[in-house]
Amino acid sequence: MTAKPTYEELEKLADTLAQEVASCRNLQRILHQAEETARALLNATTDSAILIDTKGKILAINETAAKRLSRYDGDMMRKNLLDILPPTLARQRKARIEQVLDTGDPLQFEDDYDGTFFLNFLYPVFDRQGKIQNLAYFSRDITAQRQIEQELRESEKRYKKLSITDGLTKLYNSRHFYTSLQLEMERANRYHRFLALLMIDIDNFKNFNDTYGHLAGDKVLAKTGEVIRNALREADSGYRYGGEEFAVILPETAGPGAVELAERIRKQLAAIPVSRIAETSRNITASIGVSELQAKDKLSEFIRRADKNLYTAKTEGKNRVIFV
Repeated sequence: MTAKPTYEELEKLADTLAQEVASCRNLQRILHQAEETARALLNATTDSAILIDTKGKILAINETAAKRLSRYDGDMMRKNLLDILPPTLARQRKARIEQVLDTGDPLQFEDDYDGTFFLNFLYPVFDRQGKIQNLAYFSRDITAQRQIEQELRESEKRYKKLSITDGLTKLYNSRHFYTSLQLEMERANRYHRFLALLMIDIDNFKNFNDTYGHLAGDKVLAKTGEVIRNALREADSGYRYGGEEFAVILPETAGPGAVELAERIRKQLAAIPVSRIAETSRNITASIGVSELQAKDKLSEFIRRADKNLYTAKTEGKNRVIFV
C-alpha cells in the first residue's frame, strides 16, 4: 500500500509546479517577443518577404508581400504559394524552389511579369541536422531601376550618335569616317568582298557661298546631305568629309555598282532648283570620284584614288562621275 504524501511533500510539489508554470509562461513571453521582433523585421523592409516550407506552404509573410499578392488571393496564411500565383509564375517559382532544394545553395534571379521587373532571392533554412526545413523568399520590385537604366542606355546612344554626326547634314562626321572605313576595309579583305568609296564635292560652292551668303550655303549642304542619305542602302554610310565635300562607303559593292549609285546622287542633286534657296537659276551640281578597294590597298591609297578621280571630274568640266 502506497503511503500518502506528507504536507511538506505536497507543498514542495506545488512549488515545483508553480515554477514550471512560470517558466512556461516566461518561455511563451519570449517566443511571443521573438515572433513580434521577427514580424517587425519582416515589415521593416520594402521587399516582399515570405517564409515557406519545402512544399511551398506559406508560414510567414510581411505586409509588402501580402499587399502584392492580394491581387491573387485575399487570405494567404497557411496556403501554398504555388497555388496562389498565376500558372506561369507558379511554374517558374516551383522550378526555382526545386533548384535550391537540390543544390542547397541560395539563389538570385530576375524575372519580368506583366512589364514589372523583380529581383528575387531564395535562401534555404536548415534545421540542426543540416536538412533544409524551410525557404526564405525575398522579392524586390526593380521596375523603376530598369526604366532608369534603359533611359541611360538610350541617352548614351543619342550622345554617341550626336558625337559622330554632323548636325547640319545629318551625315556622320569625318572623325567617324576614318574609323568606319578602316573597319570596312578589314572586313572586305578578310572575307574577300567588294568595297567601294565615293568622294563627292559640290561644284562652285565657294563662289555660291560668297555670293548668296552662309545661310544659303548651309541650306545647299543640308539638301545635299538629305539626297545622299535617301540614296543609301542600310549597309551603306554617308559622311561630311570636309566643308562641301562628302564621302560614301559602299560595302559589298564593286566599281560599276558604285558608279550607278554616284550617278543617281548626281542627277538628284542637279534636279534641285536652287531658286528656292537663293535668287539664281543655277542648280546644285556635284563632281564625284569613285574607287574600288584593291587587294593591297592601305587606307590612304584607297582614299587617294577616289580623290584623284574626283579631281579629274572637276578638271574635265564638273557635274560628272569618274571611275578609273
